[in-house]
Amino acid sequence: MTGRTSGLQQDVAIVRRRAWLFLPFLVLGILVALALHQRSSGTSSAQTTMQLQTSIYDLTSGGDQGFKVYDAQAMTRLPEFRKEVIDKIGDQDFNYARFGIILNPNVTTEGVSSGNLVVTISAGSRADAQKYLQAFIDVFQKEFTAEDGLFRTQFVKQQQAVADAAGAQYDAAYQELQQMAQSAGITAPLSQLASGDQSGGYLDQLAQNRADLATQQAEAQAALDAVGSAGSGAAGAIASSVLGQPVSAGDAAAALQARVDSLDAAIKAVDAELSAASGTSLPADLRAQVDKVRALDTARRSASNDVANAQAAAASAFTSADPSTTYSGGNVASPLALIAIVIGITIIFGLVAIYLLEWLSQVRAGDLGEA
Repeated sequence: MTGRTSGLQQDVAIVRRRAWLFLPFLVLGILVALALHQRSSGTSSAQTTMQLQTSIYDLTSGGDQGFKVYDAQAMTRLPEFRKEVIDKIGDQDFNYARFGIILNPNVTTEGVSSGNLVVTISAGSRADAQKYLQAFIDVFQKEFTAEDGLFRTQFVKQQQAVADAAGAQYDAAYQELQQMAQSAGITAPLSQLASGDQSGGYLDQLAQNRADLATQQAEAQAALDAVGSAGSGAAGAIASSVLGQPVSAGDAAAALQARVDSLDAAIKAVDAELSAASGTSLPADLRAQVDKVRALDTARRSASNDVANAQAAAASAFTSADPSTTYSGGNVASPLALIAIVIGITIIFGLVAIYLLEWLSQVRAGDLGEA
């Protein structure tokens, strides 16, 4: 027992005598811990895949335009949506463009659509990446699924903008018709004459053909006017609702203008037939203005119906967004782990160095003694 105690005392004495050997390994341990910390604290990425589904139960023909999954992606570009996400994050200087947003549609049929919306974000730490992505998910789920969310209200607002533009065009054309009729001394009831509900006779049939074309042109022109004042995220949705096919925001104005031009050419062909027709009781210029007002009257009525259909569709729509989130990078070691690394390297390598040096000293002393 005494020998073991004496040996322990000798070990303690050796360690105390050569304690300075711990210092270089303490420095080494600190450098290793710093290197590990630097390597593990790089950029962190967060990604969510939201499974989107839309179903319209109260569906009229074409009534689901504006309620497809690609309209959900368009919603994420709206200024209102961007501001809400930034407010949720709590940093007004946050760059919303850091979000990567990609839509992979699965099914798109009348009344039903589904797809995956993939959203990614990178940050200096996992905590920040998680915070930014969760803010986006929270806002998206709210605006996509709530009855008063942007996904529903924005489409109704777009349809209302088209209806307002059609109404303004009708009012202007009707006022011009009143002035022309007054100048020509026409006493016929203009409200009845300008109504879009006309029937009977060859001339009226031609006028109806022209009115149908003009109605489509007026709808396209109203949408084109609405696109000019709409945000970047709404332009594509407005054009898509009129043309009946997906249109990007950047191509919206050109696509609508092409539609207006093609309808204008068709109207001119019908006008050629109208000019050759006989038996009309109105001057040609006044008759043309009547046809224009009739077409705009039909267009504004159709646009008003579209608003009602959109409201009904929005009220009966079912939408869901189920996220699945993953993270990568940014696995930062805890402070306690880094301290343990420093202590471990200092003690283990320090003791090895002390006893190695002590052994070498005894070997050398033995060699000198023999000499």
